Amino acid sequence: ASADCVLCYVLYGIFFAFQVLPLLAIIVFYSLIFVEVKKQVKNARAQSLDKKNMLDCHKATVTIFLLVLTYVLTWLPEWTLDFLAFLGVGRENTVLYNLQIASRWIFFLSPVADPFIYALRHNKVGKLYGTVND
Repeated sequence: ASADCVLCYVLYGIFFAFQVLPLLAIIVFYSLIFVEVKKQVKNARAQSLDKKNMLDCHKATVTIFLLVLTYVLTWLPEWTLDFLAFLGVGRENTVLYNLQIASRWIFFLSPVADPFIYALRHNKVGKLYGTVND
């Protein structure tokens, strides 16, 4: 029983290291960026800087939010189903197996969606994509 317990701790550690820690790191670092952008917007308002700078800061904040949201929404199904499989839930259930296959394809959408989010949110990036294709 002791060997099984050690294996469980190792597997929980692997799950935590490869799935929970990256999500926490992304949330922390993007939150720090968000706080800094908010400070810059406050400073811009206090100094009565032009509205274009404030609009750019707001646009950057929304873009960061969309990137993090896309990441979480595309990876969360995979993480949840992997964790359920790890716990032994639904091992014989073909519906859960099919959901796992689908979720593996969904999590590949995050890096695919990022360039589109940038292109749609920022005109310069969109123009650059157009020049690459010409």
